[in-house]
Amino acid sequence: EEGLRRPSEEVSSVSGLRRPGPSACGGFFLCPCRPRPESSIMQILTQLIFSGIALGMIYAVIAFGYQLTFATSDTLNFGQSDALMLGALVGLTLVGLGVNYWLMIPLVCLFGAFQGAVVERIGVRPAIKIKSEFGWIMSTIALGIIFKNVAENVWGRDDLKFPSPLPK
Repeated sequence: EEGLRRPSEEVSSVSGLRRPGPSACGGFFLCPCRPRPESSIMQILTQLIFSGIALGMIYAVIAFGYQLTFATSDTLNFGQSDALMLGALVGLTLVGLGVNYWLMIPLVCLFGAFQGAVVERIGVRPAIKIKSEFGWIMSTIALGIIFKNVAENVWGRDDLKFPSPLPK
């Protein structure tokens, strides 16, 4: 059995289990084979905490939007997140075209108002006419799917990085 061992593996004397040596792991991010200084671990922990707070704030804004919609209309708009995504991608395109970052924000708000008017005209108003809450919910889901497909066809499926307004 000892002859079958790869040179990059070490056999633990306590358990007899094989674990990859430093050359086998390839230096993965948090590999136990690779020692890290305490400051590096604290930097990673700090980055994870701030990333978690930022992601939580995004979830809170989306939840607030659902709550606001429900409180004002007593129904849910399940296409809301897709509408927000479409607005963010329009903003990203405007910044990519050279529009000032701070001018882009009111332009995206105008786009959102136009988009909301389209949703109200196409999805909400017909559901109100026939007094169908289920129709309202289904139309917002359908419009959300349409928004998602438009975004996928125009901007693709890859992740896009939104530039920071702050200088580097």
